[in-house]
Amino acid sequence: MRSTKYGSLERYFVQLARACRQRGHPTVIQYEARPSSPDYVDHLVAEGTRIAVVPTISHPLSGVIHVVRLLRSVRPEIVHTHFVTGYVLVAIAALARGLGVRRLIAMEHNPLDGKHTWHRRWAYARFDRVLGVSEDVCRSLLRVRVDPRIVSTHYLGLFGDREIRDQDRRRIRFELGVPEDAFVIACIGYDTPRKGFDILFQALRKVSETRPQAHVLIVGVAPETSRLPVLAETLGISQRVHWGGIRDEGWMLLQAADLYAQPSYSEGLPLGVMEAMSLRLPVVASRVGGLAEAVIDGESGRLVQAGSVESLAQAIQGIMADPARRSAMGHAAYQRYRRLFRGEDSARTLLSLYFPEKPA
Repeated sequence: MRSTKYGSLERYFVQLARACRQRGHPTVIQYEARPSSPDYVDHLVAEGTRIAVVPTISHPLSGVIHVVRLLRSVRPEIVHTHFVTGYVLVAIAALARGLGVRRLIAMEHNPLDGKHTWHRRWAYARFDRVLGVSEDVCRSLLRVRVDPRIVSTHYLGLFGDREIRDQDRRRIRFELGVPEDAFVIACIGYDTPRKGFDILFQALRKVSETRPQAHVLIVGVAPETSRLPVLAETLGISQRVHWGGIRDEGWMLLQAADLYAQPSYSEGLPLGVMEAMSLRLPVVASRVGGLAEAVIDGESGRLVQAGSVESLAQAIQGIMADPARRSAMGHAAYQRYRRLFRGEDSARTLLSLYFPEKPA
């Protein structure tokens, strides 16, 4: 894994490490490079967690050697993999039991495309559980013939109560140069074409023709190194796009928003959508992956065709035009978040898989 900020996934790991420590089990977390956030590192260390900086993806052979050395030095009882693939996954499956691992758990964060999956099928046959972060991810696992007896959906979640405070909303808008009367459409994501920022920018241009108060806030992208600002300039909307950058607790910037958009071409189930729902923001999202499991079309937001500028723009315009409906959608989104995406519930379920012989 890599970590460029202290976000909701990092918060999830800290909470898991705390719960494992309370049960007498210290945690080792492997990263390709040292996490960027000092606060995240400090919080892990405070929970007795060791951060192992072990490169595994630069070269297949060296990755296998490094992960084998790590397993031999740690001798873990439980191994939980995230984003692991290729020969490294095969090596873990082949060697873990012989090194004393009693529980092997994998988590898939994105749907499989069906290509080059033999290694997953072979490796996962030796795992105790394979968890998909959405039902859609689980369906993709079953399509490549992973044993259905070990496949199950495990929604991640957020910890703590969240709310939009007026003083924070005004402060954030001022800091980011957002006009007071702007209608802000926020999106959190890393800088990849898969997130559909191009579609969001084109939809913003279309919406702003009739609703000039529409603005977009992007969190998780470094504008100084991204090509997205050039796209915004080309489309003539650069004055309407605001950049939150890559920062710790980036979800807090959503307090400046009125609507959340996730126009991805493909997804597992992004934490950004959960963060928006926790703040009572309606969500407009592509009908792909696990997004349709989080967003109930017409109730907690709108689902639109992936890659369609027209349908995204129409959904945004419809929500902008009806404040009462927007408020009702935001409330429904929050209630759904409380039912499905509370971190405390998610972690409790995961701990019961780690320690099936003990109460979670």
